[in-house]
Amino acid sequence: MPSPAENNVFLVTGDDEPVIRHEAEKLARQLAGENPDPFALDIFREQDALATAELLRQLMHALKSPSFLGGRKTVWLQHFNSFASEGTANSDTADAKAFRELADLIKKGLPGDIVLLMDGPGADGKKALAKTCKDKGQLLLCQKPNVRDRNWQAAMAELVAQRGAAKGVKLPREVCLFLAGAIGTDTAAIESEVEKLICFCGDQPVTLAAAEEICTGQGEEVYWALTDALGERDAAEALRVVNTLLSQTNTDPEYASRNLLGQVASFYRQLLQILLFMAREKIGAHAVKSTLDQLTDEERNALLADGFEVAGMNSWRAQNLAKGATRYQGQELVDAVCAVRDAYRRCITANVSVRVLLEETILRLASRR
Repeated sequence: MPSPAENNVFLVTGDDEPVIRHEAEKLARQLAGENPDPFALDIFREQDALATAELLRQLMHALKSPSFLGGRKTVWLQHFNSFASEGTANSDTADAKAFRELADLIKKGLPGDIVLLMDGPGADGKKALAKTCKDKGQLLLCQKPNVRDRNWQAAMAELVAQRGAAKGVKLPREVCLFLAGAIGTDTAAIESEVEKLICFCGDQPVTLAAAEEICTGQGEEVYWALTDALGERDAAEALRVVNTLLSQTNTDPEYASRNLLGQVASFYRQLLQILLFMAREKIGAHAVKSTLDQLTDEERNALLADGFEVAGMNSWRAQNLAKGATRYQGQELVDAVCAVRDAYRRCITANVSVRVLLEETILRLASRR
């Protein structure tokens, strides 16, 4: 991206509103500073009582007026939602005329001490305003990854990586892909999920295990219904729960299926770990809770350092997991972790419905042998 110092016209648009807002706010900080002088930053927002044409004319008046105290002034049309009213070159509406006047003003060139920043969804790249902004400054398009594109998950993972880098954290590729699978194309969720990971890991490197632990996307409340069925090795009930959840979801079914697949992966990893813990301590499932409750801080920290996350779990939750773990052989749980990994790979590399992969995986893993 060219440096803001090289341009004085910026238009941030596309169909991904959260990213548009994020990029515009980042640009505004670069242009006007973290705590700008009120006389050096004019912000224009849509108002119920103000027509679009009148708002644009007020914006143009600000572009023609120098800063009150001298120096550079930034004029920001902030989070604007009416770019679609630009119309065509022959449109005779008040809005269309105002848009043409604004495009003509930008085309003639703004004063060197004036910077124009506009952001909002829906500016048409084929129309005069966007074309003029591209010619005279910078047009930044923020497009949401399309789930029908087989490469959408890689694109989403790249957005996750960029957001992490902006916060000073380098996220491993597998973490970015996991988050992409957990939140789908919901770019608005990236900020909170990355922030959760950073807070959770603290000074330690961000790992896939940490992401699987805390980044479950939506539907956390249904995690228990599905995993309880898997723990009972009741494949029919697990499939019934999946069908109910996907029929009631308001999100993209493929996204919801990926979220559930992530929960299945986390569950089987926990079962395998608790089985290893029981073998290490030479105890049965009935003794897991009491063993965890009796650990000293030193013993608990030693287990955590050895990778036994179960030492940090709620002891009642660990006890329930132990009951489920005893319904599987050790090799079955190893195979389960590998099977879910392979399903994730097929989500990325094959043109297969994620729901089909989810149901196939559940049938393969939960059916009693």
